[in-house]
Amino acid sequence: MQESKAWDELIRALIEISEPLLERTSAVPIEHVPVRIIDAMFLKSVDTLRVVRLLYRSGFPVQAQALIRILFELRVDIELFYAGLRGRPCGGCTQSPRRDDA
Repeated sequence: MQESKAWDELIRALIEISEPLLERTSAVPIEHVPVRIIDAMFLKSVDTLRVVRLLYRSGFPVQAQALIRILFELRVDIELFYAGLRGRPCGGCTQSPRRDDA
């Protein structure tokens, strides 16, 4: 029981840290596409973390662990997005031109 309380406190602290960051990223103008994309991914992560906490508290650890996998996958997505931005500030957020194969 002590371990589950420690995890609950850790998740609560992570959510508390994340909320001011979400306010700052969501305040960035829509024209700054890379930050808005990161904001959307970050918001999804925090919302998922809230649900993980709720599931653990409600006695559904298997379902919570499934969502933890989603958090990991989202972390990988963010890293790949950052990698696409290196050297090209908008490189990861613009659509490639269509090629005509005809």
